[in-house]
Amino acid sequence: PVVVPAPVIPKVPKATSVNPPSLPDLPDLPLGPASLIAVPIIGLVAARGALGSTKETREKLQSRESELAKKRIEAQRKEERAKELQKDIDLGGLAKAAVFIGGAGAAVAGIALQPLLMSNLKLPSAPFAPSAPSA
Repeated sequence: PVVVPAPVIPKVPKATSVNPPSLPDLPDLPLGPASLIAVPIIGLVAARGALGSTKETREKLQSRESELAKKRIEAQRKEERAKELQKDIDLGGLAKAAVFIGGAGAAVAGIALQPLLMSNLKLPSAPFAPSAPSA
């Protein structure tokens, strides 16, 4: 009789999971009211440094913003002062021009109206009195 060897079945490697690696196993912690209070407090203490630096950064930004606001206000006040001075200078020049033009208008009116006014005027004359002969 012929001896047939037993078929060899290849070993298939085990399938690996696609999930990311999980956290290592931690020892069991007793859950109780103390842990419910302690865990948030520990978290706040750990985040205190980050929160403190955030507050300092906010204060620095606010101080910079207040400095910029003060500079803007000062610049606006300077502009307003400059505009007021410019208005004063313009009003003074305008007043001088108005006086000059008014005087010129009065002179022209006097020259134009003088012949009309003088034609109707008759100057009073002294009565003619015969003078005594001189001896």
